[in-house]
Amino acid sequence: MSPFDFIRDQINESVPFANHCGVEVICLNRGEGAARLSDDPITHNHVNTHHAGALFTLGEAASGAAMAGTFAPVLLSSRAVVSDARISFKRPAMGEIHSIAKLSEDADVLLNKLQTDSEVSFQITVAIIDTEDTVAAKMEVDWHIRKSAHQSS
Repeated sequence: MSPFDFIRDQINESVPFANHCGVEVICLNRGEGAARLSDDPITHNHVNTHHAGALFTLGEAASGAAMAGTFAPVLLSSRAVVSDARISFKRPAMGEIHSIAKLSEDADVLLNKLQTDSEVSFQITVAIIDTEDTVAAKMEVDWHIRKSAHQSS
C-alpha cells in the first residue's frame, strides 16, 4: 500500500460527517484529489437532486485529499484547516457524482514556504461532475496549514 493509499483510507475512516453523507475519497496524489458520492436518498433535496450541502461536502472532501497528498511528508506535524470556501452551482446533480480537486499553486513552493515560515495559505479548485460528465458545481477552497507548536522552523 502506498503512502497516498494509506492517507486516503485514513481520511475515509476519520471524517464522520462525510461518512454520514456517503462521501468517499477515491484518490489523492500530490496536488490532486478526487471523491465520489453515490446516489442515495439521504443526500437528496425536495426536488430529488443532490442537496447543496451534499455537493459542498463532496467538494470539500476532494480538496482535503488534494491538500493531504500535497503535504503528505509533513501532515502529521502540521495542522490544516479550511479558512474559506465558495461554491457556484451550475446545474442540478443527479445520480452518482464525483469531484476533482487541483492545487492552484506549485506544491514544492508551498512545502518550502511551510518549512521556512511555519505556515502557508493556498487555494484548491474543485469541479463537481455529474453522471453526464457535465460540471454541476465549481468550488474554491482556501486552506491554511501551520506547523504544530512543538515543531521548529
